[in-house]
This record gives sequence, structure tokens and C-alpha cells, in this order.
Amino acid sequence: MAGEDTVETRRALSVTAGLWALLFGPFVVAGGLPVFRDLLVTYLPLRHFWAERVRAGHFPAWFPWEGLGQPFVGQGVTASFHPVNLLYLAFNDALALRLEIATAVLVGLLGQVLFARRLKLSAPAATAGALVLVLCGYALSMTSNPAYLRGLCMLPWVALFASGALTAERPFASVAGLAVTWASIPLGGDAAATLFAALVVGAVALGHGLSKRTAWLALGAVLAGLLAAPELLPSFGLRAESIVAEFRNADFVARFWALHPERLPELLMPRFTSPQQSWAQAATHGEPGRWAESVFFGVPVVAFALTAPRQRLPMMFLGLGVLGLWLSLGIHGGLDFALRQLVPALNSVRYPEKHLALAAFGLATAAAFGVERAIATPRALLPWLGGTALLTVVLRFAFAATPEANLAFGVALATAAATAGVAWLLPRSRAAAWLAPLLLLVALWRTPMGLSTIPPEDILTAPTNLPGRVWVERSSSKTPVDEESLRAWALETRDL
Repeated sequence: MAGEDTVETRRALSVTAGLWALLFGPFVVAGGLPVFRDLLVTYLPLRHFWAERVRAGHFPAWFPWEGLGQPFVGQGVTASFHPVNLLYLAFNDALALRLEIATAVLVGLLGQVLFARRLKLSAPAATAGALVLVLCGYALSMTSNPAYLRGLCMLPWVALFASGALTAERPFASVAGLAVTWASIPLGGDAAATLFAALVVGAVALGHGLSKRTAWLALGAVLAGLLAAPELLPSFGLRAESIVAEFRNADFVARFWALHPERLPELLMPRFTSPQQSWAQAATHGEPGRWAESVFFGVPVVAFALTAPRQRLPMMFLGLGVLGLWLSLGIHGGLDFALRQLVPALNSVRYPEKHLALAAFGLATAAAFGVERAIATPRALLPWLGGTALLTVVLRFAFAATPEANLAFGVALATAAATAGVAWLLPRSRAAAWLAPLLLLVALWRTPMGLSTIPPEDILTAPTNLPGRVWVERSSSKTPVDEESLRAWALETRDL
């Protein structure tokens, strides 16, 4: 039995790694510099500075190129002690930045597979959950903000080692793994996911049942805090003197970059609004664009998640998914606003949409349980699939008709029909179980703007608003834009 489990785990890991190579390999090897949003204006300069100082034999404690200078350690996004910086010592900046994005996705895929396999889920179910984690709209959106992509992708590792600390015969290695993976999240610059990890550990503990071994989780949390202290302690000091300390208005913080109600159809229907409409909607709320380019999960993901067995452990993760969605609504949902009023320190963790990371992990794990149940009892999926499809119809007609909305609605119904077809095939063939992750792959994958690149030499001649120009030009195009087109835009706009 142990041998069969190992073979199943290797199969799932091989499939997910192969799919990662298929989807993200071209981005890594094709060349070019990622430029969208914070990649060009924040991550690249900071990573380059870190590598430059280390090569010169100095620790990068002070960053002189902003204002009159800023402390480098404790800024979070600088990730001063995170091993991701080593990529910039080994490779040129453009390749290192592409690897930073792509390897974060791979880490998330492998972690989610291993966690699902620890929970005794089959290889197809584990693969399905991993694909949901890294290909949902929020995860793909964060390819332009690697600190938050990395934080999301570490959550399954935290869950994996928390589960091991509770169930392994010898918990010491799992406690150490929990401490290292949890500490890596604040060291990598994601304060929000650091808090989400605590909720994940709590969900694992409640799912397995509280016992004396729960104390191992507390030890892991203490060790994680100690490992992250070199970044956390300076961060606390800087925060008290920064603009973040002025974020005392819970009404404002719970409203800015919250998941606004007009985006709810996008949870089930891909690209329900055009990019121009999306930015116009954001402007009405006083927001410069969106925090997340997409919040899409899709009909199959939601249906599979709702199909999860009504047992304590699966329900914990479905609960995390629902909680993340609720909190992401910010002031519109009420809960995030109430918590910020109750605990004012939470106001320093900005942008309620960040809670979609918690939703992504929770729904991915619940969907894996749902796929497992559907493989064993396909009929269990159909009521939830029908209910999700009906909700899609309601959301579609609750908002104004546009060409984008009509297309998104048609795509959502097509994926619902495909999911029903998979349910029909499941009892007829063992191999049909692999159709579930394949379906989720097709339903979820949309090339994100974070994977858009231009030749590095063009940065010297391109205007500072090039990423925004690329966004507008590419989004208004009906066909994918290749690297040559981006280069042409750079040359076209150099004199603007």
C-alpha cells in the first residue's frame, strides 16, 4: 500500500510539474523583461540593488534611491532575508525576475499536491486542487506582484507541515517544516498571508480534532516568529513612523480595493467586463485600477468545492474559502469592516481583496475533496453543479448586457455542460478521473498580464507609463499580442 501511495504521489507531482512546464516554461525561456505594474517599478530595482550590494561584499541595509534614503530591511517587499534574492546573484535581472514568478507557481503546485496526498486524496483530485490554487484569477493576477503570489503559494506547505505535526509518528521534522514555511511568508514580504497562515493552521487543527499534539503547532508558530524576527522587528519599528501608521480610518481601509459587488459575476464568468469597463468602475470608487486583474474561479471550481464531503476536515477548508470571499468584500460584506473596528491594528493590512488568497487556498482544497467524491459518486456533483449554473444565470441577468458579459456567460455555461459530461464519463472509465483536472485547466487558464515582457534594452527608451500603455493596447486587442508587438509599442511611445 505504501508503494502504491508513493507511485500515486509521483504521478501527481509529475503531471503538475509537466503542466507547469507547458504553461510557464515558454515565459521562462523566451526572454524579455516582465514590465506590468510593480514588476518594473518596484521588484526589479529592489532585487537589482540587493544583488549589487551583496556582490560588492556589503549587506543592503540602506536604500539611497528613494527620497533622502530609506532603510532597506523591514520594508517587506524588499525581502532582504528571503532566498529568492539568490536568483539575482546567479542570473541576469530579466531571467531572475521571470524565474521568481514561475518558481513561485511551481512551489504552490507541488505543495498543494503533497498536502492533498497527505489527506489521502487521489492523484487526479490532488492535481485538480493544485491547478485551482495557481490558475484561479487571483493567483494569475499576482504574477505581477510576486510577494503576494509567493505568500499564497506557501499556504499549502504550511497546511502540509501542520497536518504532519498532528498526525506523523515523529512530529519534529513537521514542526521544523511548519516554522520554516510559515516564516518564509513574512520574510518574502506578505503580511496578509502571514495572518492567513494562522487561520490555515487553525483549520487544520480543528479539522483533525484538538488534542495534546496541538501544542506542536504552537511551538511551530513560536519558531516561525523567531526565524522571521530579523525582518519583523525592523518592520514594526518602521511601521510606527510610516504612512501606514496613519491608516486608522477603518471605513477607508475596508473600502479601498475591496471586492466591489459589481465584480461578483466575475467569480463565475471569466472577463465579465472589459478592461476599460473595469478601470472605469474602479475610478468611480477612487481607485487607480484593480488590485486583482481577475477574481475568476469558475462554475466547475465552485461546484466541485460545494461537492466536498460533509465531514469536518473538508468543511474547514470550504469554510476558509467562504471566509476569504466574505472578507474580500471589505465594507460591502461587513465582516472585514467590523474586524478592523474591533482590532485597529488590522488597518495596517491594506486592501480587502488580498483575502482572495485565503479564498483560493480554501476553495482549491475543498475542490480537491469534491473531485475525489465525484470520482466515487458522480451523482453527488450534479445538484451542486445545477445550483451553481443557476446562480450564474441569476448573476448574468442582474447586470447590464454587454458583449463581454454575453461571451462570459456563454463560456460559463459551456464549462458547466463540460463538467456534467465529465460526471457522466466518470463511472464508465478509470482514466476519466483525469478529465477533472484537465477540465479545470481549460476552464481556468488565461494568460495574465504579469507574463507580458519586452526586450530589456527597450526600457531605456520607453516612457515610464509603458506598463499601463501595454495594458490598454493589449486589452483592447482581440488577438494575443506577442513580444514584437510590445516592442513596437515601446518604440511608438518613446517620444510621448
